[in-house]
Amino acid sequence: MISHPVYSLDQRVAASLHSRGYASLNRIECLAEGDHIVLRGSLGSFFLKQVAQDVAMKVPGVARVTNQIQVA
Repeated sequence: MISHPVYSLDQRVAASLHSRGYASLNRIECLAEGDHIVLRGSLGSFFLKQVAQDVAMKVPGVARVTNQIQVA
C-alpha cells in the first residue's frame, strides 16, 4: 500500500501559490491558525497581492485570509 503524506493547511496554500506560474508567489509566507491563513511577504504589484489572496481562499479548508503582503 502506498501512503501519501498529509499536508498541513499552510503547506497546501503554499503549494497552490507555487503552482500558479508567478515566480514571485513562491516567496510568500503562509501561516495557518486553524482555518485562518495569514499571507506575508512582498510582491511587485497589487495584482499579484490579489492573486495570492484569491488562490489562498480557494484552497479547501480555508475559511478566512488575512493578507499582510506588502507591495514594493
